[in-house]
Amino acid sequence: MQSYFEHFVVAGGWAMLLLVPASMVALASFFRALLAYRGRAVAGDQHSKAAEVVARLSDLRSRHGTLSAEDIRAEIRAGVNDLYALLQPLVAVFVAAPLVGIAGSITLLMAANLDVASGGGVDRLAANYERALVPLLWGTAISALSYLGYAVLKARLYHCERNLLAPAVEEGVASLAAPKKFGVRKSGRDVPLESRSPDDDSSAEREVSP
Repeated sequence: MQSYFEHFVVAGGWAMLLLVPASMVALASFFRALLAYRGRAVAGDQHSKAAEVVARLSDLRSRHGTLSAEDIRAEIRAGVNDLYALLQPLVAVFVAAPLVGIAGSITLLMAANLDVASGGGVDRLAANYERALVPLLWGTAISALSYLGYAVLKARLYHCERNLLAPAVEEGVASLAAPKKFGVRKSGRDVPLESRSPDDDSSAEREVSP
């Protein structure tokens, strides 16, 4: 009597040596991308992607003196590119898993036909065909789940880019471009209004009064 592990894993042959690690890679990649999205893509935090993009735009503005809409869009896209890159292992598993499963099934079917040719009975043929289905089903299931995880995370990243990151970056850029209000000291130098003290105001009034 075979155990479930022997029947649904070991029976798949050499292909399972690739498909089982592939399933772990897909699962780890999904949770890694999900945690990165949760930890870095939320606008409003000082370590968020929005804060990083605004810092880069501030540096770009200090070097060039101005910012264009194209600069802002390019930096927003660059800000999420590393998050999109975390989805690449899911794409690789989505493509490779069914191919490995098909190759493993073909190998087992060839072995089953050779067994029949050497005088194997119908029961052995049915058992070999059942074994041949194991890598095919594993490859198909891993590929489908990888695509599902990729689609969900890509939709969340697109939502983050359009509805969270872009408005937060635009607000940060607007605060960078906002002009400061200036007042006049008695020495004639312009200083921000918020840095003026009541003594400065009173002394300025005494100077301008006849």
